[in-house]
Amino acid sequence: MARIPTIRSIDLAAVRKQLAQADPALGRVIQQVGAFTPDWRLDASPYEGLFRSIVYQQLSGKAAGTIFNRVCAACGDGKIPAPHLVAPIEDSTLRGAGLSRNKTLAIRDLAALIGKTVGFNGRIEYDTTKPDGTPRKLMDPGRLRALGWSPRVGLDEGLATAYRDFLGSARR
Repeated sequence: MARIPTIRSIDLAAVRKQLAQADPALGRVIQQVGAFTPDWRLDASPYEGLFRSIVYQQLSGKAAGTIFNRVCAACGDGKIPAPHLVAPIEDSTLRGAGLSRNKTLAIRDLAALIGKTVGFNGRIEYDTTKPDGTPRKLMDPGRLRALGWSPRVGLDEGLATAYRDFLGSARR
């Protein structure tokens, strides 16, 4: 049985080279900014990395780490909940652990997007009687654009491509 790719199993130097070849503007950004060094658990899956990124967004490392640990503890076994296990978690549980409404929604959206990408046919239910949060805050990509880079692939398409690649490698 094929192993699920992890951050540790990915050759980051090869990824940087491939990205620079595929997108010269991004290659220049990588050259100017420097190599990407993951600062989360090196055994995290890409889903776990995205989950962690949502929790850590716009917070200091120590505060985010505290909230992240609370979220994982509140979700059961101290680990990041699998995407299909996110829906049953009450908003009050996630909010009580320290997540904002927006981050709670973002985690639910991520879980739903992964479910859609992998063909999950179950039902994800949300309590629509609860408020749906404050207006979302968007990342300012101005610095990247000033360096000449702009995204060409959205999260939906990127996730679908990564999943197809995973399925192909799992069959090998």
